[in-house]
Amino acid sequence: MKFASENGIALRLASPLLSRSSTNRSRVVANDKERRITWSVEFNFLPISRSQYTTCNDNLARLKPLRLVVHDCDESARLVTIWNEKVIQLQSSEQDALVTYAPPGSPPFGLVTSWLYAKVKGQNTAQHFFYVQVEHFEAGNLNTGGKLGVIRKFVPVEVFPTNKLSHILITPRLIVHEMPTFWVSRKPLG
Repeated sequence: MKFASENGIALRLASPLLSRSSTNRSRVVANDKERRITWSVEFNFLPISRSQYTTCNDNLARLKPLRLVVHDCDESARLVTIWNEKVIQLQSSEQDALVTYAPPGSPPFGLVTSWLYAKVKGQNTAQHFFYVQVEHFEAGNLNTGGKLGVIRKFVPVEVFPTNKLSHILITPRLIVHEMPTFWVSRKPLG
């Protein structure tokens, strides 16, 4: 955690007994001249059926996305490299083995392939949009009684697949909980 903080990454860790934490294999790797972090990365596939996401106030996790975790991602790798090598180029059964959560009603197999290649009206089938969620605080009404206070919101910020993982992780107000989490959508949010 200290090494991540020294590199400008806001990292929060939870007990390894929690289900999400137990899949995390992120670690510091040291060789002769340098230390670096090899990350486990979580991809959350947002539901295709939603015509519009209300992104101003909603935590995207409430949409119950299909989740998968890939391991041994070098911090100097570009997101597109991780995406292609660890997800796209795998066989369907290998992709499904990465799934850590499937929403109710998901097919018994071909989960990832079904999502990746589903038809989306007006979109290229190979087009994917990547986001991270940053924390945003603002003053506002806490309830209908008019009581004022600080409201915590999660705001999706688009990241480009050509960016290196290390650059994405220092996005202002991004807090990495256990492992980097990317929200993947088949259409732009907003």
